[in-house]
Amino acid sequence: RDHFKTFVPPLLGAASSSDSVDCPLWFDICMAEERSIPLNWSTPLGVLFDLYGPPVREGVLASMPWRITAHFMYYPSPQSLPEFKTCDQFSSLHFNQMKAAIAIQLPRHAPTAFGLMLTADVQRLRRRDPRILNECVDSKELRNASSRKIDEISRVPLKIYVPSSSSVLLYSSNPCFTVSQLLSEIDASRMIPIVHGIHISEETPLWWLMLHASCTDLFVHIVLRDAGEDDTF
Repeated sequence: RDHFKTFVPPLLGAASSSDSVDCPLWFDICMAEERSIPLNWSTPLGVLFDLYGPPVREGVLASMPWRITAHFMYYPSPQSLPEFKTCDQFSSLHFNQMKAAIAIQLPRHAPTAFGLMLTADVQRLRRRDPRILNECVDSKELRNASSRKIDEISRVPLKIYVPSSSSVLLYSSNPCFTVSQLLSEIDASRMIPIVHGIHISEETPLWWLMLHASCTDLFVHIVLRDAGEDDTF
């Protein structure tokens, strides 16, 4: 909010609407047919761009800038956009997501990893060099919390976004080792898989994505775009 103070009138709307008093700053993007979609910051920003950004052209998403709108009034309902009143609330959600990813990837070593995440060194990262956490995440070592090898990893934490309002339910226990096998399991072979704004090869191993393309919440976020449409969904 402080960043935008020089661009908006003082006390914007405070005298005319009680809805604007202490209203958290929020953002949305205007889609086709003037349909507005609030941006949920519990989802990584890059994933939001993959979801609602420009169409895919020549294997990558169209270039920036990405036009979004900042709002100081009329916060949406909690059902459509969860509200974070403090940084601690957002940090708590982020750490819970990391814990969920570790529990999926390393069920036997999860308690040790959870204890590491609660140490003072990690909690003070806002005041210290964030490279400490980046190196920890990139190496997947969690300060030697486990000594496992790559072939010991049996599960990859994934979040898949599909152009539909319904959830994807998987009942099959067939193992998936590549993106192609994953798309086949969820009946999405004709979709375009996007990771970090790039149309990834369907032969990409899922474990490779976990090592090189996971977000700070330790999940691999795969956005599926409709190959038959040249627009966002």
